[in-house]
Amino acid sequence: MTLKVEVHRALSWHGEMAFSDPDGIVDDACFVAFDEIDDLAASAPPWVREPLGDWLLTWLTGGEDEVPPVHGFVARKHGTSAFPKEWLVERAGLLPSE
Repeated sequence: MTLKVEVHRALSWHGEMAFSDPDGIVDDACFVAFDEIDDLAASAPPWVREPLGDWLLTWLTGGEDEVPPVHGFVARKHGTSAFPKEWLVERAGLLPSE
């Protein structure tokens, strides 16, 4: 399974979020203040935390036009589960940007 992640920074917002998630892997999403990101990211799995952290670091250092590092993860079916969010996700042996 390949997961492509896109990050979008909202300058303002209102209303509610709605998801069309056929794989069922999205557990939650929310708009947060910048100072809340570290606490939320600390409990996120590495395949969420690492790409998000690199994107934030690139943005904070003024490199919005740079290509963010690539992180390799592989999702494997775990047991008999057909639900992707229950699959085992492992690092693909790549270091960021490799």
